[in-house]
Amino acid sequence: MELLHLSVVTDRSTGVPHWWCNYRKRSGGGITEPRRIYPLPLQDDGTVVSWHLLERWKARLIQLPPLHRATVPPMGSAAAMEAAFQRAHDVLVATTTQPVSP
Repeated sequence: MELLHLSVVTDRSTGVPHWWCNYRKRSGGGITEPRRIYPLPLQDDGTVVSWHLLERWKARLIQLPPLHRATVPPMGSAAAMEAAFQRAHDVLVATTTQPVSP
């Protein structure tokens, strides 16, 4: 999934917000269409937990590392990319007291 193309939209008929990806990938077989993204449930010792990512994304409480081409480290710099994602993870953990069951 392309994070630069991820957003939250509201279903017109139900009023329920959901993830949306407007990335269109071209390949020999055609092009993908914009689409709804369904969350994959996270389990901890068999118990489903929720990090409330959709709500936190909408409230701009999730900080990702720089993803724009001008700010992404060169492809050969895996350590720099890993460090950027580690910083993002640390911020996410620091701003979350504990995952909450739905």
